[in-house]
Amino acid sequence: MECCKCGAPIAQARSCGWRICQGCYKAAQRAHYVQNREARLQYQRNYIAKHPEQIKLKNRAYYLAHKEDFFAMARNREALKRATGPVERLTAEQWAEVLEYFDHRCAYCLERGDMTMDHVIALSRGGLHTMENVVPACSECNQKKWARPVFFMAKAA
Repeated sequence: MECCKCGAPIAQARSCGWRICQGCYKAAQRAHYVQNREARLQYQRNYIAKHPEQIKLKNRAYYLAHKEDFFAMARNREALKRATGPVERLTAEQWAEVLEYFDHRCAYCLERGDMTMDHVIALSRGGLHTMENVVPACSECNQKKWARPVFFMAKAA
């Protein structure tokens, strides 16, 4: 079977019955989008204006289901603002690995509880937002350390 537009061989017709290859199908979709962009955007604006509560509930449910991803994006945005060189990002999965490595304990006082992310070398001092530069810290230890070098915590303990 061949594509009816470009003649390229295809394994089977699309579910809609068209005999068209993936490349031609994507090109047709893109052309349709470009041609009808304003009408689609207007439809979306009208829907959002008519259903604000539904949109709010849907967005809230998505946020609650993906909370760690939102926090990771916010941390990455902050790191980007402070970055002077190439930026490396810390993902939510990497942060979970760091927490697991430290057994969900504070790296400084070894207590369990709600952990915050502490940069061993602070971002303000040129540290990177990477897995190797981040440790879990309870909020009390994180506030004590602030942007100071990590050996400050050895003196405080």
